[in-house]
Amino acid sequence: MRRRPNRTSGKPPRYILQLPSVTSIKVRWCRQLANRKWTDFWPDGVSGLKKSDLQSLDEAEFQKLAKMVHRREQRTTGSQKHANKVRRKLQLRRRSEKRIPFSKKALNYRYLDCPNLASIRPNRAKDWRPLVKRKSKTSDVDCINFSFIDDPIETMRTFEKIVSAECQSKGFRINFADKYIQDIGPYLFLGALRQKMTPVVLGGKISASTQKVLEAVQLRSFLQMGSFGRVKSTDVWPLPMRDRRGAGQSSLTADIAVQASRVERVADQTVRSVNEWLQSLEPAEELTRYGASNLKTVVTEALNNSERHGRLGGDGEWVTAGFMARRPARLNGRVVPVHVCNIGLMNLGRPISQTILEAPEGVLDQLKRYIKLHADSGLSDETLATVFALQDGISRVDQSGDSPSGGTGMMDIVEFANGVGVSHGEGLDTRVAIVSGKSYVRFAGPFRKGDSASNGRRLQWFNAENSVEKPPSSDYVKNLPCAFPGTLVTTRFVIDQSDEDWIND
Repeated sequence: MRRRPNRTSGKPPRYILQLPSVTSIKVRWCRQLANRKWTDFWPDGVSGLKKSDLQSLDEAEFQKLAKMVHRREQRTTGSQKHANKVRRKLQLRRRSEKRIPFSKKALNYRYLDCPNLASIRPNRAKDWRPLVKRKSKTSDVDCINFSFIDDPIETMRTFEKIVSAECQSKGFRINFADKYIQDIGPYLFLGALRQKMTPVVLGGKISASTQKVLEAVQLRSFLQMGSFGRVKSTDVWPLPMRDRRGAGQSSLTADIAVQASRVERVADQTVRSVNEWLQSLEPAEELTRYGASNLKTVVTEALNNSERHGRLGGDGEWVTAGFMARRPARLNGRVVPVHVCNIGLMNLGRPISQTILEAPEGVLDQLKRYIKLHADSGLSDETLATVFALQDGISRVDQSGDSPSGGTGMMDIVEFANGVGVSHGEGLDTRVAIVSGKSYVRFAGPFRKGDSASNGRRLQWFNAENSVEKPPSSDYVKNLPCAFPGTLVTTRFVIDQSDEDWIND
């Protein structure tokens, strides 16, 4: 006969398990909640993960948990689609929480004034919100055709979206949708912006080819990206990133010769890198003595000008980087490997349209006449001033005489790119883009370089007649939707043999 428990004694029989009270469970949970990690409640199934569990994790710990769940589901079911679905379910379950756990770095962040960010969003100081007061949910910014060389308008609008999210989003991802890096310039600019951005970037998608280039060029840390793990370095020849410290940080007693030697070292490194690119071809090539000397002079003058003119009173800052990558391309119905080269020179501070205002009175008179002549062209005064300043002999320093001894730096860069690069048609031709303030100029196609005038000056007015009296073509000279805080010169060219040689192989 089964014994019934004595309900009047107030004590449970020995064979009944006494469970802890709800209060004691809550106390233990509260004590352990602050130090919990995903390994503390590894579930037998996804249903064992409650909202409270997921919401107690910061972003890094949640990603570890999601990765392990994804791996287990894939191994158990053998279905990648099912594993992705389960991971997505975890993300949605966690996202329903009103409170987003920020990192300590993000919570300790306070508004920092940054001229570079303010250039993209002039009202940033007014629009910026502390993290705890932000209402917008997490979002994604997709970088599609991320290239000043090919699509400057949309690329600048992408930067507007990034800075807008930096001001108001609780967290956002930056997805690099392009398979290849078509232009190194936007990545240099993004790295400069990341230095003072609110740390709410939650990662993002990036292709293996893009990872390879960023790692080789040493841009990953500059962009504040996490480790890519093991990345193959094949098919990429880097010109590693080099920069000069920000304006106002140089010592007044610094040795000028030492500062100059840094610029010269970067110029020498650029020459060595380009020679390595050429020597990797079959058959191997190399720069001539004149070509090497010309390239070194171009880089040296560009970086020295960045320091002198980038900020009022000098002490400007610059960043330079580049690479050569072997990529497949379709030419004349065949897929062949080509070597695409990118070099970017960026200085932050004043745009060209401002520095040209320091030119002698005679140059300023010519500038005013040029702007007045094309007032109805649809281009801003700033953009017209930029086109005018790119011509040979136009300089803030007096250049008297028929043969100018200065004011040739920009045309030297264009001439070098066209001298080394080999054209293979649309998309594989030599291109040089200048982004400065709200102005954009591209040397490409019929306007790929300056034409020499009778006095030896190289001029390019970006119209069919190459006439100063005609307005520039809107396909090559544009107004930008927001201002670039300085000047960026970015080039792309192919250094392989002609496609006729490939056909005869």
